[in-house]
Amino acid sequence: MQVVREFELDKISRDEWAEKASAALKYATQEAQPKTYPWPGASNIIFPLISQAALEFGQRTMPAVIPGRNVVKGIVWGDDAGKPLLVNGKPVPDPRTRDSLSGF
Repeated sequence: MQVVREFELDKISRDEWAEKASAALKYATQEAQPKTYPWPGASNIIFPLISQAALEFGQRTMPAVIPGRNVVKGIVWGDDAGKPLLVNGKPVPDPRTRDSLSGF
């Protein structure tokens, strides 16, 4: 009973969010609704021009935003035993990688 009651409370608490998410999904998928203006059954054509433009922009700019395969470079800070090395409350880089930290 407790699980069912708490599920119902959770469902009620997110009703507003669920309605907004459902409406946003209809806009994103460009779901056509039957029109009644200017007359019942009028044409309701949806052309996804802005959606297509946004997707194409992302596709064309991706190589400039993420150049190559080296997206992330990791640096070990402190001893690699699971505890960070701190000096005066600040992390200290691993001495083995100190040469690569000239900018720090």
